[in-house]
Amino acid sequence: MEAPRGHRVQALLRHGREALSLGLFVMVALAARSSLADHYVIPSESMEPTLGIGDRIVVQKMAYGLRLPFSLQVIAGARVPDRGDVVVFQSPVDGKPWVKRVIAVPGDTVEVRGGVVRVNGSELERVSAGFVACEAVGDHRHRLGSAFGDGPDQAPLVVPSGRLFVMGDNRGNSFDSRGWGVLPLANVLGRVAAVYWTPSGGFQWSTLSDDECSRSARQEGSTPGAGPGDRG
Repeated sequence: MEAPRGHRVQALLRHGREALSLGLFVMVALAARSSLADHYVIPSESMEPTLGIGDRIVVQKMAYGLRLPFSLQVIAGARVPDRGDVVVFQSPVDGKPWVKRVIAVPGDTVEVRGGVVRVNGSELERVSAGFVACEAVGDHRHRLGSAFGDGPDQAPLVVPSGRLFVMGDNRGNSFDSRGWGVLPLANVLGRVAAVYWTPSGGFQWSTLSDDECSRSARQEGSTPGAGPGDRG
């Protein structure tokens, strides 16, 4: 009777060690997703033509500092996003992950009138190349969606400390800082680094470059559907 009982004890100990190892692996993986890198699915048209519905993106969560796992608390290397960065953040509207482009940072004065964006009194460069409209924000040049027009205006606003002014590239179909106000820096989860899958092309690796206007991008325009009340 002693031998079988010993075997059962050894088996239980082995299973316990395996369960502990698996549990530690899962915890490390979840912590890495929370603090280092993660992936998301684009839910709406608000960032077209840069990012389309169903695109799967990779997000660098350490881009603006190292976060305490499973929290929004930055514990090291905190920095403010650059103008033009495409960021994923916890929406102050519904708490879900949203994606927008940083237009103005703390201390900037931003104004939007008739589709023209001014930051600190200077109009953002906006040119058309054929049927494609392009805009320059900081060191970034990106395409704009124009199927729904330019969207609402924004009266001159000084971006407070610890806040960002963000907008979607599909200006007429984006619910952004023009509608719900400035974004707390603490809500920023990371910077979009690349698209790794699209509904039309499947798996790929397409990084967001500093000049989205000069590379081959998806055909300009949005598919009507969500309308100006689009979320995300």
